[in-house]
Amino acid sequence: MANARKPALGNVPLGTYHDSVSILKQQLDMMTGRTGGELQPLATGATTAQIIAKINEIIARLNASTN
Repeated sequence: MANARKPALGNVPLGTYHDSVSILKQQLDMMTGRTGGELQPLATGATTAQIIAKINEIIARLNASTN
């Protein structure tokens, strides 16, 4: 792991740097559960409908939508 590199944000104009980083932070906070609450695990005996609902919840979180 000696050659491991941290991912970079890339070339961002200085005027929009704060906005770009702010947007990334909001996205990470949503995906990690810091905002919007944590995703709760399904019970072991979840029904197909519950599984579909959970997958849709995950998709909505990734897409940052309210559906």
